[in-house]
Amino acid sequence: MTFIIVASVLVLLRIAWSLVLPWRVLSVSTANLAGTLLFVVLGLQYMPSTPVMEGALYVVIFYQFLLIGELLGRSVHIDGRRLAFAGEWFAANHIAYIGLFIVFCVFCLLPLMNLIASGRSITEAVETTWSGRGVASRAAVVMDTLNLRSTTGMAAVLNGLQQQFIGFWYLSIGVLYRRHPKITLSGLLVYILGVFVSSSGARSSIFIGVGIVVVLWLLKRTQGRRRRLKLVHIFFVSLLGLGSLVALDFLLSARTGFSQQSGLLTRISRTLENDFAYGGLGVDFATSARPATLETGLDYLFRLGTGPIPRAIWPEKSTVDANLEMTSHFLGRPMNTITSILLFTPVGEALFYFGFVGLMIISLLYGFVTIWLERLYSTSPSYWGLLAQTYVWSFLAMRQAFYNLWFALIVANFLVLIFLFVVKGFFRTPQSRIMQEKSVFSDSAKSIPAC
Repeated sequence: MTFIIVASVLVLLRIAWSLVLPWRVLSVSTANLAGTLLFVVLGLQYMPSTPVMEGALYVVIFYQFLLIGELLGRSVHIDGRRLAFAGEWFAANHIAYIGLFIVFCVFCLLPLMNLIASGRSITEAVETTWSGRGVASRAAVVMDTLNLRSTTGMAAVLNGLQQQFIGFWYLSIGVLYRRHPKITLSGLLVYILGVFVSSSGARSSIFIGVGIVVVLWLLKRTQGRRRRLKLVHIFFVSLLGLGSLVALDFLLSARTGFSQQSGLLTRISRTLENDFAYGGLGVDFATSARPATLETGLDYLFRLGTGPIPRAIWPEKSTVDANLEMTSHFLGRPMNTITSILLFTPVGEALFYFGFVGLMIISLLYGFVTIWLERLYSTSPSYWGLLAQTYVWSFLAMRQAFYNLWFALIVANFLVLIFLFVVKGFFRTPQSRIMQEKSVFSDSAKSIPAC
């Protein structure tokens, strides 16, 4: 009942805001709302100490300011004309296209290449994914992450370049998809296979890969005159979502060693409770944790702002994962002993670092960043890979924290964002010239053979 009431309030709030903030089904705003409902609101009924009405009030305030952030994100000027022309150039220029094609192929094969380099067979990796051994593997990943963030010198440079490579991969996805969608989707399926067999049971990376494919497919369906999603598209995505919930339950059961015979509804309900409903945990933890101060809030904003600065330039930079830090406080253990990270949602993150005012700060930042990126990447189909990443993370980060969204969409893509703004600066042609060049592109794209 709590979920139904609060969800209805948020949906009505979004409908009311549509008067000044246009709302489409396939949009970042929808992804933000869906993530809030499934990861935050759903968990309000699982708060053992915080009163339900108090938790509901926190969520309504959070979402209200998230919408304000979306409105602010729409008000920032974006030079869409030059960005669009730059996108056309990426697809029309033979050298740029070949370079991005190589980037696409290398990154799609990277998970399988890493698996082969580790000496493990695919069969062994799949067994680890679908068994309790994956827990130990993921614990090692947590420790590796801590070690990577403490590296300096050449190791820090190489690690930073590898992370920034991801942004150009997403750029290559959009450029290739607009000319060779079948080849692009085939490469992404290879990537998903590699991520699955090497994931050791982690779900986020698999979800991101599948989500990118689904969003690309939906974007293609709504291109040109087909502006709106049809009911059959919504039905297909809903069916895929329900199937994913069932698959997640099977994966969790196999990983923990508890095989349970259950119906589909029971499996879906169990997945929602165990893997989605983190809002209650976040609110409960943050309201009973150490009191937030001005220092904790400013320090957190400082860490977010300095995220794009390479560690090779600033070895002492502090960028501890918010989820890891909150887990350490929640368990009362040092971070270097944590083997499994808990998730507290951006609502818990806001309360933990800023107190009540954080419900306004974090949500404003969340809405602003996601909408601004959506507008930036909607200027050309060449950016659809980056746009799909934005849609997926707008939804997924509601399960984790704004910290994760910031580092995935801004910090990890920092070089590609700079690259886009630098490249667009070279195109200063008048409107008539742009239309002529677009006509040339339409002809030349047909003549360039597939690579």
